Amino acid sequence: MTWRAPRTYWSVCHSSQTLATHASDDDLPGVSHTRPASRRPGEAAVSAIPGTASSTAGGGLNARRQPDATRQRLLEAAFAEMHRNGFHASSLDQILRATEVTKGALYHHFRNKKALGLAVIDEVVRPWVETRWRPMLEADRPLEAAIAYVAEHARSVDEDMLALGCPFANLTQELAGSDPVFREPLFAIFFEWKRGIMAGVRKSQDIGEGRRDVDPEDVAIFIICAIEGIWAMAKASRCREHFEASHRGLIHYLESMRA
Repeated sequence: MTWRAPRTYWSVCHSSQTLATHASDDDLPGVSHTRPASRRPGEAAVSAIPGTASSTAGGGLNARRQPDATRQRLLEAAFAEMHRNGFHASSLDQILRATEVTKGALYHHFRNKKALGLAVIDEVVRPWVETRWRPMLEADRPLEAAIAYVAEHARSVDEDMLALGCPFANLTQELAGSDPVFREPLFAIFFEWKRGIMAGVRKSQDIGEGRRDVDPEDVAIFIICAIEGIWAMAKASRCREHFEASHRGLIHYLESMRA
């Protein structure tokens, strides 16, 4: 049994093409477009964030009120833009183009760029990270599920994602050291991830699947560091061989955790 983010996640990344970015977009009144321009030829409409159904697909607007759907589209496009360009270099103009939303609608939902970034962290990045650990915790045999997940992950990540890297790690490296407003929610995600792995390790120990002579917190911190190190190496090298080899190393470590 394996888990991965939906394929629509990759289309989110592709929907925000690289443009000249505007670090001065911090406050929405400074956005230059009163109405967004049409999408450029070949540019995809915003799709869905990891773990959610598309808000623009057929029937999506029937499932939620129009303002909620607009807010969701803005979050999806902002996530894609920030994943590709980082928070500071991301462009609010590009987010408006990708969503075909007006500046006024954006300002209605998010008072400035920082508020939008915080919402992306809490409502998009946090659920994305949760897909990394919750399926293993909920599995009957967490260690076996973790090994299967890592093996599948090595094969399923596409070249664009290799180049972009882990969205959680990217934002943490960019923002956690410089802005305490961002540091708190980013590290909350880390601690939630750590607690989830620790719970999985304890469950594996309790059912006799995993070794009892290892400390769950040590295991959790090592696994998170290994995963984020894998992403950093992949982003720097753009080398799939390195990416797959590092996954094999992580699998060897997990195998050593068997009772």
